[in-house]
Amino acid sequence: MKIMDVCQVTPASESATEFSLPLTFFDIIWLKFPPVERIFFYKLTGLSPSFFNSAVLPDLKRSLSHALLHFLPLAGNLTWPPQATKPIILYTPNDGVELTVGESNADFHHLSCNGVREALESRSDPNPRSLKLLPALAVLSSPVRATFELSGEDIKKLRTRVSAQLVKEDSQQAKPAHLSNFVLVFAHASVCIVKSKGLESDRTVLMAFAADCRARLEPPIHDNYLGNCVTSCDWHTEAGSLLEESGYLCAVERLSEFIRGLEKGVLDGSKKKLARYMMTIEAACSFMIGVAGSTRFQVYGTDFGWGKPEKVEITSVDRTGAISIAESRDGNGGVEIGLVLEKYEMEKFTSLFVDGLKNH
Repeated sequence: MKIMDVCQVTPASESATEFSLPLTFFDIIWLKFPPVERIFFYKLTGLSPSFFNSAVLPDLKRSLSHALLHFLPLAGNLTWPPQATKPIILYTPNDGVELTVGESNADFHHLSCNGVREALESRSDPNPRSLKLLPALAVLSSPVRATFELSGEDIKKLRTRVSAQLVKEDSQQAKPAHLSNFVLVFAHASVCIVKSKGLESDRTVLMAFAADCRARLEPPIHDNYLGNCVTSCDWHTEAGSLLEESGYLCAVERLSEFIRGLEKGVLDGSKKKLARYMMTIEAACSFMIGVAGSTRFQVYGTDFGWGKPEKVEITSVDRTGAISIAESRDGNGGVEIGLVLEKYEMEKFTSLFVDGLKNH
């Protein structure tokens, strides 16, 4: 990658004077987590460097400047004044965001395809004055990255099989299982990861994801609320329960039960839960499988005038060990998941993932 330009884009000139925005409980939860980094791949044919620099790039800078005017906190900086009880976002005139323009001769198809490929990890140098993030995973010796897709038909078949198994297992269920796309896909990926990693049966597995609290609060918050209203959720199980033949069904049942329990009191005991969660992560006493992204973000609808992206990928999963989730590009009701594993683990995962769709 050849860096062509690095510049700062500030909000449009009519932006406000200095202001600060205190962080809420929902914001502070995520302070120590690495940021989610997402790449959008757009295929522009017949675009010369000169036209990009003279026409496209100025429009991008201008659009970003106008967008920042409506979302000023994004141009500010996170700080924690000595006299303040919690961090704030501070915006001052001339604050902005950094825009980097680079040029690469890498193969576009190779970068934007779903196949297994080498994962180049991006780990910035530590800043001694920065807030310390949660410990990153150990650097893998031969990391590879891949994206897998479950079509709408695949998910429909999983739902049908699980429903039949649940009826056979217990026809007197008090409540129907929560068999959302997320539950079915996350459970399938998690079981495949645990098996491909070869975890010992008594190893604790921590499955973590974010939950939208807006409709679950009392009173509920309207779905057009733009602020942060997401909390972290997690539950533990032993790897052995996922390694068994009924491991997928076990994961689905546990996830379903957990998500149903969020409908009332989603924030009950949040401080204690968060403290326990952070201690568990920092102590590295559990194997964690997290989720980055959501099928509800509609990332393939992001159009800058170039049409639908060829590919959208969350690259930061190499640092967290999480899996990324997004809706399928073709809009067939399917789901894409992405992850980074050692090469030999990815080979096992691929086989388990494909076979699992046939056998669950």
